Amino acid sequence: MPDDFSGTLVHRQLAPTMRPLELLPSPQRSRLASVNARGIIRPSTPCVVSTTLQSARTITWLFGLLTCAVLLLPLAHAQDVWTVSSLRVQTTSLNATAFGGGIWVASGDNQTLLTSTDGSVWTPRNPGTNASLTGVAYGSGKFVVVGAGGTILTSSDGILWTARTSGTTKLLRGVIFAGGQFVAVGNEGTVLTSPDGIAWTARFSGPPGGSGTNLTQDLYGVAYSGSLCLVSGSLGTIITSADGITWLTQNSGVTVELTGVAYGNGRFMAVGDSGVVRESTNGTNWVDVPVTWPIDDGLPYIVSLEAVTFGGGKFVVAGHGGVILQGAVGVGGSLQAAELGEGTNMGNFNGAGHDGSRFVVVGQVGATVTSTNGVDWTGMPPITVSTLQAVTSSGSAYFAVGVNTYGGTTYVSTDGLAWTGRQNYTSFRGAASGGGVYVAVGSGVATSSNGRVWIGRTLPFG
Repeated sequence: MPDDFSGTLVHRQLAPTMRPLELLPSPQRSRLASVNARGIIRPSTPCVVSTTLQSARTITWLFGLLTCAVLLLPLAHAQDVWTVSSLRVQTTSLNATAFGGGIWVASGDNQTLLTSTDGSVWTPRNPGTNASLTGVAYGSGKFVVVGAGGTILTSSDGILWTARTSGTTKLLRGVIFAGGQFVAVGNEGTVLTSPDGIAWTARFSGPPGGSGTNLTQDLYGVAYSGSLCLVSGSLGTIITSADGITWLTQNSGVTVELTGVAYGNGRFMAVGDSGVVRESTNGTNWVDVPVTWPIDDGLPYIVSLEAVTFGGGKFVVAGHGGVILQGAVGVGGSLQAAELGEGTNMGNFNGAGHDGSRFVVVGQVGATVTSTNGVDWTGMPPITVSTLQAVTSSGSAYFAVGVNTYGGTTYVSTDGLAWTGRQNYTSFRGAASGGGVYVAVGSGVATSSNGRVWIGRTLPFG
């Protein structure tokens, strides 16, 4: 079967109806820098590459530059003023997302804040801070974002943001609007509450009578049932509170990191490392949730899970390696997993949300995907910065190719101003078109009829 460079290969047994994805392929899993909602960074090689054309050092590069000059010459005669067209790129991982007031807000590393009306097209916003941002929630007419160094930001429209005093320098990892107040949680048992997102009060996360001390475990996720607030954390930590002030420690039955929690269908669901999924109807008694995992080389492909959300009668779980779990879950229920990253080397998904009609999942290197049913996913994430090598035209569209740390990139544009990009395994250094076909060459060969969906070709040797 030929390689599909657009990422249309998905797990056929578990998600046969999934539409072709326009997703960001990441490098081999072992090379990825895993940046997740817990703020843990597993570094790899740097992924930023110059966006300017490299100096022509080979005949191939010279040919590419010459092609570009020939194609753009008519434009130069047609106009004296040139417009610089920038390609949509993103190198920062997104950690969480939430919906409210008709817009989505996504928070990420390196002071990243984005807004969107549909979960697909995103606009960068200025948070006014240099901190990495790990959690976001909406309630009482405003967004609250939390992050490193005790950072708390609020906004009524997702555009203008105001810093608030949290009273802590601990990393805050999660936040929710629950029972008429915001609850933020973070490192070393940190729990903060606020009625308005502006004035914050520290709460003791340790058990009553514990001489007013916090837990030592880091706290990650927070959920609300309508009467009970529940927080998950490191070493299998679960704590619950009816008022956000007094907290009780519960036994989750596991000792792994529980990085995300949500409530729906009359039960809490907690997810975490090593593919652990636990559920509880009361926050006290916990049981395993069966998961049907993708099959990789004949074995279940089990990944760590980062976040979970509930909407449309089902749970959706964001995981590493481009894996998403979904299912209604109830008595005897289970979750089905699909590897959206198969054939594309998709990175980790870190956050998930639901707006009443669609799910949005965000993750590594700015990836965002959406679904109305939790099964069929589409996405148009930005791709990483590339060094462009060649450009050609079919008469109706322009097509450019390049290279970056992840492999190669292809771009297509109908007007030379707005460009759509795809990430590929292959590093491309030359391009041509003819007979209704685009051809890209480099460390491999691929063809396309529209510059968007690519098929790898095998060259005869010998």
